[in-house]
Order: sequence, then structure tokens, then C-alpha cells
Amino acid sequence: MFEVKAPLVAKSAKPGQFVIVRIDEKGERIPLTICDYNEELGTVTIVFQVVGASTTKMSKLNEGDSF
Repeated sequence: MFEVKAPLVAKSAKPGQFVIVRIDEKGERIPLTICDYNEELGTVTIVFQVVGASTTKMSKLNEGDSF
């Protein structure tokens, strides 16, 4: 589970929406459901399961890293 700083996404997020993320410029595009959002903090919460190369890389990120 990640809480991601994304003010523009948090501002317009609605229940049931998703975001497309890429771990880096060459990474695959991964659709992830927005589990929660906080417009005041400018954050969205996403949850993912490690099943492939991109999610494995994501699971190794530390607080403050970006993707």
C-alpha cells in the first residue's frame, strides 16, 4: 500500500477511478485503483500485489522515492 503525493489527482479523484503508473520511463503501464484520497493533503492511496517485474521494483521503493 502506498500513499502517493499527487495533488492534481487527489483534487479530482472520484470513487472507482484508477491511475496509470510506471516505475520508470521504460516500465510497463500499470492501472491501479485509487483506494482512498485526501484532497487537503494532496494524496491518493493505492494498493498493489507483487506479481511481475514492475511491481517488484515498486515494492522496493522507500518513503520519499518517486515513480
